[in-house]
Amino acid sequence: MSANNSQAQMVGRRAELMAELFFQSLDAAYVARFEHALAFDLLVGLSNPQGGIDNFAVEVKATQQPVRSGFRISRKIHERLSHSNTPAMLLVADVKQDRLYYAWLRPEQAAASRSDRDTIVVPLTEIDEGAKARLREELAAQRSEAMAA
Repeated sequence: MSANNSQAQMVGRRAELMAELFFQSLDAAYVARFEHALAFDLLVGLSNPQGGIDNFAVEVKATQQPVRSGFRISRKIHERLSHSNTPAMLLVADVKQDRLYYAWLRPEQAAASRSDRDTIVVPLTEIDEGAKARLREELAAQRSEAMAA
């Protein structure tokens, strides 16, 4: 294993640990991490008021650069997750500044993105205490949308 590969793996693992700790702070019923590549990195379940569990997929990306208002990801990954029957979140970890950013992946983002043919830029929201509260509301709204469909 090369030094660069090892460094990249450590940065990626740090981002996943930051994500897992964040979801634990939201009192997640579970956070499942997959050793082998699936369509996403984590599957998270949060208890809902009806006694059930709301599930969603999380794609975790790591960066050592400052995060601006958006993050560039593969169009293929975006299409796979945004067209899934499971709500999907992009979670970006700035491992140098210990900050997290998120976005729900939706099909309409691809059309609105200023990007090239192979990637899209997804607008992000930094996670702070206010964002945690909004995230809980968004999860409840997604549950309502799923029940109406």
